[in-house]
Amino acid sequence: MKILVDIFAEHYDRIVAQLQRDSRLYAILMCGEIVYDQRAAKPRKVVRILCDSADASFILESTKTLCPEATKWVKKSIARHRTR
Repeated sequence: MKILVDIFAEHYDRIVAQLQRDSRLYAILMCGEIVYDQRAAKPRKVVRILCDSADASFILESTKTLCPEATKWVKKSIARHRTR
């Protein structure tokens, strides 16, 4: 099953800055596309990554140490796609 993982651009940038370019997580995150979340009162830039459930779980676990502020939002985006 493919899942869309959304990460706010500021969190994404913070995570990517901490990674080695040859790491698995870096390769996964580089497949993302920039979109604007229009649901909020003030649109925010979001990086949307289409990945399988194992990679989505890997992203979620990685955010816990690399950018804890992103964890809640990544978890919500994964849950949104798993309930469909």
